[in-house]
Amino acid sequence: MAEVGRVQDKSMILGNLAFQRVELERTLSKAHAIESEISRLETDLRNIGESLNNPMACLNPIEFVMKKCGQCGFYGQCTYRGKGDYERFKSLNT
Repeated sequence: MAEVGRVQDKSMILGNLAFQRVELERTLSKAHAIESEISRLETDLRNIGESLNNPMACLNPIEFVMKKCGQCGFYGQCTYRGKGDYERFKSLNT
């Protein structure tokens, strides 16, 4: 009788393992698609003269590019001397 329980446990474990492998593949595929989309969007930004990788801007370059410094979680501790001064940043960046 105990042997029957073990076989069922083994089949449940194998079934769960197969399911988790499928989930992992799906998740990795989605991650690659997201990475590609991020790369494409960054390229689009560079093509219009914007950059998310300028260390002079801030710790949250996406908020900066969207001109939302005040909504950034780092705003209070921000050490960028021109925080919120988007035009000044553009003139320093050109």
